[in-house]
Amino acid sequence: MEVYLKKLVHEHTVTGQKGLYFPFLNVAGLHDIPKDEQKELYDYLVKHYLKYEYSHDWKTGDLMLFDQTQALHKRQPFPEVDGEQQDRLLWRGAFYYDGVQ
Repeated sequence: MEVYLKKLVHEHTVTGQKGLYFPFLNVAGLHDIPKDEQKELYDYLVKHYLKYEYSHDWKTGDLMLFDQTQALHKRQPFPEVDGEQQDRLLWRGAFYYDGVQ
């Protein structure tokens, strides 16, 4: 099995601002931290991450942009209507920012 290690604190490639990268649903462990301390730190970081959330009441024509290198996005499922799951339409554009002035 291949292991990928990512730093929790990273520096934004354009602004230089430090940010926390913690996609907690994908974390399998924390490197160089004793196993008995990992759960406490993991739970603390999840609580910290989830206290900063944004919800938007969409209107026709709305467009939302955010810097995914500094944020984590997640959405609760839409409620069922007449026993059927509603569709969610998500458009995504990705840009490589190196060299942007």
